[in-house]
Amino acid sequence: MDAMDPPNLPFKFRDSREERIYKRLKLVGPGPAANFRDTCQLLDSGLESTSHLMGHLLREIESALRDVLTVFTDTSVKLKGSDKHAQQIRNILFGLGIDEDDPIAQLWLANAPDEEGLARRAHRQNLALPRPVDEAFLKFWDQMQSVLDAVLEIFESRYLAVHSALDAKLLIEEPSQADANWIKNNVPDNRAALGYFFDKLSSPKWLGPLEAEGMFKRPPEPITDPEKNQVYFPNWPASRYLVRMASNDSAEIQVAVAEIIVALQTTNFITHLD
Repeated sequence: MDAMDPPNLPFKFRDSREERIYKRLKLVGPGPAANFRDTCQLLDSGLESTSHLMGHLLREIESALRDVLTVFTDTSVKLKGSDKHAQQIRNILFGLGIDEDDPIAQLWLANAPDEEGLARRAHRQNLALPRPVDEAFLKFWDQMQSVLDAVLEIFESRYLAVHSALDAKLLIEEPSQADANWIKNNVPDNRAALGYFFDKLSSPKWLGPLEAEGMFKRPPEPITDPEKNQVYFPNWPASRYLVRMASNDSAEIQVAVAEIIVALQTTNFITHLD
């Protein structure tokens, strides 16, 4: 059992594609991976609103994936008009080297934009009964899995691009709130990516913007593995940065770090050691 897997939830994916997508979504973050796992489980739930719940979770997954994949795009290009969703997908496809005529590109553009795909499937239809899990919905589900599988494969193969984007951020001498927001929303939420950033971060000028974005409020809690009867205590990349900032010569920075530490609530002893 993976240390990131939720305990006490025995579940077996239907096929290798579902399992592959789930594992690769962990590179994006634990939230999107959990959302996908729940989406797979919903298909057999028997709930009358299954199609709407699955549509909503897929919308969240696709949105998170787009956020992270912006590392492959030219962020100076401004999205305009009512089809910003489709424009962003096209920018990502170009950055990933996927031709717009590619079947995967066509499936993504046909199913994802809010007005045509995911939002429509997530939202209710007036006061009518929920849309059924029929042949059309199962086709949509299959197509979205095809998109996720193909795009995540490329993302995994080019994961080092995330480090290149972080290197550019680390060179910023006067980080803005927008820079900190980018770290929060566009960097994969895993210890590899965030660890790379925080381990290299030496400037105290990031402390305020990152604190304002809530980057120091959620240390990882212990993870229980009932199958092995073990408890894992994940390290927290942000705490290592706080350790370094605590020894800064500036009393103002020291006070800011102290206030962050006092506000923390966690049972993870690794974080307490830091």
